[in-house]
Amino acid sequence: MIPPINGGRAWVDGENVAWCHRIGDWADKCLRSDCSCGFYSVWSRHHQYFHAGVGEIAGVIEMYGKVCVGGDGARSSKARIVALWLPSDTWSLFSPKRSIRGHYPNVRFYHNVDNMVSKEGVKKPTNLIYSGGFG
Repeated sequence: MIPPINGGRAWVDGENVAWCHRIGDWADKCLRSDCSCGFYSVWSRHHQYFHAGVGEIAGVIEMYGKVCVGGDGARSSKARIVALWLPSDTWSLFSPKRSIRGHYPNVRFYHNVDNMVSKEGVKKPTNLIYSGGFG
């Protein structure tokens, strides 16, 4: 399972729903401008929050539910992993019995992050609840 970067639960195959610790309920009941709950994304892999270094992975996600968009990225109350990139040193961390592909059978995997981004694309969400949510 893929652990979150900052709190929360591990990502699952299919729908992931964010939890708001401020209100103690699901983020689709919150996701306000004065709260930080939700799943975060950036528009560019060159953004300062895109880490994807040794032992880290990157992915393309579909964001839905309540969505807040800013200049650098977005956050949403719900998300689904569409594609993942794992650097070569990360593939060796998973044994055949604990295959990351086994945990995420509906996700496309890439060995090259540029290839993943060019094939999967990055589209800004259109179902916004407000703008200025990130960056």
